[in-house]
Amino acid sequence: MTNHIGDFSFIVNPEAVASFHDDGMVILHTGVGRLFTSNGTGARIWRGVERQLPLEAIAEEISGEYKIASTTARDHTAHFLAELERHTLIRRGVCFMKSAKRVLRVISALYELFRYEVNVRLRGSGRTLSQLRLQSVAAKPTGRESEQALCDAVLLATCFYWKPVLCLQRAVCTVRLLGRHGIAARLVIGYRPSPFFSHAWVEVDGRVVYGSPAYQKRLRLLHVA
Repeated sequence: MTNHIGDFSFIVNPEAVASFHDDGMVILHTGVGRLFTSNGTGARIWRGVERQLPLEAIAEEISGEYKIASTTARDHTAHFLAELERHTLIRRGVCFMKSAKRVLRVISALYELFRYEVNVRLRGSGRTLSQLRLQSVAAKPTGRESEQALCDAVLLATCFYWKPVLCLQRAVCTVRLLGRHGIAARLVIGYRPSPFFSHAWVEVDGRVVYGSPAYQKRLRLLHVA
């Protein structure tokens, strides 16, 4: 199966009903009366399909979540999507780049990624994090749909960006983008002491909106901005 970012995303078949559990998910195809099961990785890919993300963006999430190479994540994601499509659980949707609003969000996210790099080079990461605390939140009505759309824009922007994007850069850019759209978000950095590991994610009202909720539960709090 071939797929190119910008060509199309995938859409869940209305006859496919998914139920999620701790270890993965179960899908019922009501049209043919068949059940399908998948592990946690497959469940994350399905969530990406529900958000109509293209292959590259879904693979980027898988790569970040499970700490595997981008090429490996893409191959596994492509294979799983091909299986879903073969069983008519999903279908190919409209051209992603036809959505003007989504394109503008991605452009804004790309700007924030570039702005982060410039700020870190000129002022260092510590000053960048300090400034994040001072960011004002725009007075705009919003909802969880907007949260998800903006977080997806950052994810897609990392696919277009010409350099690897680490979790701290993603998180800072997400907080800035959300704040500009009236969403009060905070950047959280957690760590595991042994063997040492650290990770940054974004929360809104205590909910993880960018990153995996597993980090919130498993890592110790190090910094909040």
